[in-house]
Amino acid sequence: MATVTLIETVEQARDAFRSFAASDGFLAFDTETTGLYVRTPHGDTPRTLQMSWRPWTEAVVFEVDKFPSSLIASFFEAAVGIVGHNVRFDIHALATHGVNLYDIKVPEVVHDTVWLARLHDERERAQLKPLGDKYIGEDSSGEQAALKRLMRKNGWDWATVPVKHLIEYGGTDAILTGQLFDYLYPLVDYAYDAYQREQKLSKVLYGMERAGITIDLDLYEGTKKVIHEAVIEHEAALEDIAPGMNPNAPHQLKQALRERGLDLENTQAATLKRHADDELIATLLKYREVKKLESTYLNAWADLITPEGRIHPNFNQLGAATGRFSSSDPNFQNIKRGSTLRNMFVAAPGYKLVVADWNQMELRLYAHFAQDENMRAAFLSGDDIYQQAADLLGVPRQV
Repeated sequence: MATVTLIETVEQARDAFRSFAASDGFLAFDTETTGLYVRTPHGDTPRTLQMSWRPWTEAVVFEVDKFPSSLIASFFEAAVGIVGHNVRFDIHALATHGVNLYDIKVPEVVHDTVWLARLHDERERAQLKPLGDKYIGEDSSGEQAALKRLMRKNGWDWATVPVKHLIEYGGTDAILTGQLFDYLYPLVDYAYDAYQREQKLSKVLYGMERAGITIDLDLYEGTKKVIHEAVIEHEAALEDIAPGMNPNAPHQLKQALRERGLDLENTQAATLKRHADDELIATLLKYREVKKLESTYLNAWADLITPEGRIHPNFNQLGAATGRFSSSDPNFQNIKRGSTLRNMFVAAPGYKLVVADWNQMELRLYAHFAQDENMRAAFLSGDDIYQQAADLLGVPRQV
């Protein structure tokens, strides 16, 4: 049975350190924070830090703001290996408290059970609790569900839930992270080189996230005003065309269209565009375009822009099933080239933004690792690899 202890005094902390020092030096850790935007000192902050060490049967929990960063850093300085689950999140949280883990340790000794789980099975879910249920046999998901029910019942969020409810919850997470590491690490011995590349890359991404990117605030505020006025204008136009219709309610929209002689199977954009000569549909499509800009981007960014005028996105190095990156808060990768939104991202004074794009990277990697002589020859000669494939299949290049 696991033991979780809340550290309340410096003497207790010293006792915990002596216990850790007597172990083999592998430290699993986790944080509970006020929210998810931890990539900037102006965002969410850590509430508790929980740590465990082999044999992963006990954990200690610190209320972060009650202990100096130097005391907390001493555990990480003494560690020979550090394990987290989605570890960069927790590294950001610690940095806000003044503990810069990547200044203390090289990335090769900082481990992440998310990467291990995905290397073991690329279809694997990244959440800690389901992984624990599956591989360790702990009913962690049930514990999480119970806490969330309690939070809903009392109207708490992660910033306001009393710490006493986080002690067992957080300590168990640290223990489970260590147990998952011991289970998964030996299973990916075939991919240790790939795993080490992810470790090194994580430090680079941490620096990118922590630095963030500058926003042209004048362009942002001006665009926000223009787009909001356009939303109001199109809402008024829709009210003139179809009085009383809520443009965001599909059943009301379908009824309004039936009254205009258009009985459509759905109100998705692809369906509506086939009838864009109708005044209601044409106006609705314009409304949806500006409404999405306002709600999905401009209004959402307002909570993410720091007092220095920067946004700190999350870069997920294992975000897509294909192995490609994904980004969130905000999602930089779904902003079209040439759009006003892209123009809002600017270099800070004294710096430049450099854009680089690898041409046909996946195919080139395949040609290299497969040592496919035909593909290698095509790339080395500058031939169009897609045209060659189309010729081989007997289809046009543009399919």
